[in-house]
Amino acid sequence: MKFVIIFGAVLLLAALEIFCRRKAHQQSTLLQKRQRDLQLELHDAQTEIRMLKMLKNDIENIQNDVDWLKTQRETEDQKNEEERRREQEAERLFTEGVSNILGYGGSISGKRDE
Repeated sequence: MKFVIIFGAVLLLAALEIFCRRKAHQQSTLLQKRQRDLQLELHDAQTEIRMLKMLKNDIENIQNDVDWLKTQRETEDQKNEEERRREQEAERLFTEGVSNILGYGGSISGKRDE
């Protein structure tokens, strides 16, 4: 009878060991799959971070271009305003000169109208 109990206990222990090994193998397989999934997610996240950094750099470059264009436009506007003022001043001086000539001589040639 002792033999049967010991034999049963050994069989039970062997079955328990087999069960535990299978369970451990299942867990190991699941953990490996989860690790692969996490590595893929990490790779995707790193790729997305690189893309976002490139996008940020592109945005900064565009902003720099916009700032440069604004500066260029302001400079051009200032030049145009200065040119417009010079033209107005030249026109004013011309008009005054013609008025002075006509006022003194009555004609552009400087001869008085009689």
